[in-house]
Order: sequence, then structure tokens, then C-alpha cells
Amino acid sequence: MSNTHHILVTGNGFDLYHGLKTNYQDFLTAAGQIEEKPEDQRTKWEQKIFTLCIQNGFFRYFQKGMAIENDWNGFEAELEKIVTVFIDFFKKLEEQKKEPQFDISRYSIFCESFSYYELRVFQQFFRLFEQIYDDLSGGLFKIRQDYITDGRELNQKGMIQELCRELDNFTRSLGLYLSHCAEPKNCTARWEKLLELQPDYVINFNYTDTCRLYDIPREQIFYAKGRADSQPLNMILGIPNDSQDNLDFIYFKNYFQNIIRFTGIPDKQQLYPTDSQGLPVPVITHIFGYSMPTGDEMIIRQLETASRQMIIYYTDQEDYARKVISLIRLFGKEAALEKIQTGKFTLTAI
Repeated sequence: MSNTHHILVTGNGFDLYHGLKTNYQDFLTAAGQIEEKPEDQRTKWEQKIFTLCIQNGFFRYFQKGMAIENDWNGFEAELEKIVTVFIDFFKKLEEQKKEPQFDISRYSIFCESFSYYELRVFQQFFRLFEQIYDDLSGGLFKIRQDYITDGRELNQKGMIQELCRELDNFTRSLGLYLSHCAEPKNCTARWEKLLELQPDYVINFNYTDTCRLYDIPREQIFYAKGRADSQPLNMILGIPNDSQDNLDFIYFKNYFQNIIRFTGIPDKQQLYPTDSQGLPVPVITHIFGYSMPTGDEMIIRQLETASRQMIIYYTDQEDYARKVISLIRLFGKEAALEKIQTGKFTLTAI
């Protein structure tokens, strides 16, 4: 083992640097093009994506341009907004049920009770809601009879299960897209620094295998979010762990998906390596194309504790500012600035 142990951390920017179309907007564009193709011209995997997406509320939400942010962190934030809409919906329904003569089978969802944004969300999930009419105020909706019991009670559990199923289908369709349209094997771009570095361990926050371009063995790569080509599905696509505490929606949280999909945790022997005499080997962590979101705080803090130095690569001044902001969010203003000044956090242009 060398005198220094190098860990590489990669995010979506690493894929984009190599020319891969792995932004979620790229996926939505490709899925939209598949939707427009005649069925007899679709490949087998394109037909699978079409089947998974055609009536999927999450896909419709993003395809309709309801999302504000266009990166993967923004994607998680938008998922959280959708979950919040449904949590508030069930709360409002509980309040409505207290009123005399309340009949769930006749309950109407309209602008006096819900915001225009909430109504637009309901509109995308038409497996759950039936739209009676549409207008500039957002329209009028009813809960589909499939989710009303014979005793005229709301089947809330069934509605949440349908939301989970649609999120799984969205995730599967994304995995199919990445496996077939974002294969790194034809990429010619290379990061010269990485060719020299030859990292000992990689923590990959992408679903792709782009770091394999550098002949890094798969056993030296930890796929923090799972892999696009995994069977069975182990991709993690959810909301931050510190968001909504409602246990009915725990399936949407990243940490819960991590548990049930056996994604695992980074290898502690790689975070705290030792030499042949059992003495600790200094660790330098290199962060490339990764925005360090608060949802991944646990792993980032583990790396900070384990590392003698964290080198954070940025593309331009705007990216530099974003990286500094992320560090402040994670470690607090004073600690982050102190670590930058002492060189524990070193920001370096690519």
C-alpha cells in the first residue's frame, strides 16, 4: 500500500464531464421522444419505458414542467413537495370527515380547499383521481372509486401503495434509460488527473459505471445510490432523510430505500486503511462533480472525519460558490471557513 490512500467521490457532474446525458431532463426528453414513436418502431427496452411511464404520475409531473430545479438535488426537492401535497391532502380529509353528513364518495377536490399547485399535482396522478372538469382555477377532482371502500371509507393505505408503485416504475424506467442511452463505453473524454491518481476506492453517487473507464475494479467502487443495471432493482430515488416524519411515507425516504434494497454503507477499511504493520495510512478524498447535498450528510461527515484532506474540484466561479455554500450547510459557517483556511477543505479548479 502506498503512503497515501486516495478516495474518489463522484456525482452527476462526473458523468456530464464525460459527455453522458444523465441529467434527469435528458431522461424526460428521451422518454418523450419514445412516447411519440409508433409502437412498431420502438425497441424492446423503449417499449418497457413507454409502459412504465405512460400513466405515471411522477413522470407526468416532471414532463409537464412543474419542477423548478433541473438537477438531481432539485429532483429530490420536487419529490418531497409531491409527498407533502399528499400528506396535507390526507390531513384535510381527516378534518372534513368531522363534518356531519360527510360522504367520501361524493367528496369534491377543488380550488376553495386546495391551491392551484396542489390541484395540478392531483391532475398528474389520474390513477388516484378522476378529473370532472378543467378550468383556469385548477379544475374539479374526485377520488377514484377504487380507493373508496364499501363502507364509504377512504383507502388511504391503497393510495399510498399506488404512489410507491409509481415511484418504483419511474425509477425502473430511469434505470432502463441509463443502461441503454448513457453507456460510458463509447466516451472518449478522460480526466487527466484521475489517470494519474489511480484511486484506491470510489464512492459513486451516480447510477452509472463511468468510473470504470479508468479501469477501476468494480469491487473497489461503492455505489451509494445503487446501479442502473441492477437486478433486482436497487436504485435509490427518494427524498432526504431529514424531511417529512410521516411514517406512512417512509418508503420515499433515501435511508429506508437503502435498507430494503441492500445498498449498504462505505467500507470502513477503505475509510480507515492501515499498512502492513497495522498503522493508519493518511487518506485524501477527491470530490468531482458532486454537489454534497445535505441528504448525503452521513457519508460526507464520515469522509471528513477519515480524511487528512478533502480536495473539492470545481468548474467555474459559480460552481465554486455552490461548493462553498454546500460546505457551510453541512458543517456550519465557522467550521467550514476554518477548514477551508487550514487546507482541510481544498477547492481546486478542474
